[in-house]
Amino acid sequence: MKTYIDIERMQIRAHHGVLEQEKRVGNLFEVSVRLFYDFSEAAATDSVENTVNYAEAVDIVRGIMAEPARLLETVVFRIREALTARWPGITGGHVTLAKLHPPFPTPVAQAAVTVEW
Repeated sequence: MKTYIDIERMQIRAHHGVLEQEKRVGNLFEVSVRLFYDFSEAAATDSVENTVNYAEAVDIVRGIMAEPARLLETVVFRIREALTARWPGITGGHVTLAKLHPPFPTPVAQAAVTVEW
């Protein structure tokens, strides 16, 4: 049996990017996370102490997003490291970070990176 939690499409304003304007003005980003872990004990006990608390996970993501970085790749690795450090029982997952409306001459909906482990 595979068990996991999904936290999808968190929208967060942040200041990630290579261009000076991106660092100064910021942009809207979207973060989605899937975390694999065995939540059978949480299901049996109905206790938040035995699971990945998704409210706390959102707070962790928000904290990482508040730390500016040039590359989205840096940010997804930071998010992965922070979540797996907090909950060592996470056995895999993925983090996707999308920059909505990036400053390209040709309009695109988003530019995104994903780390999967």
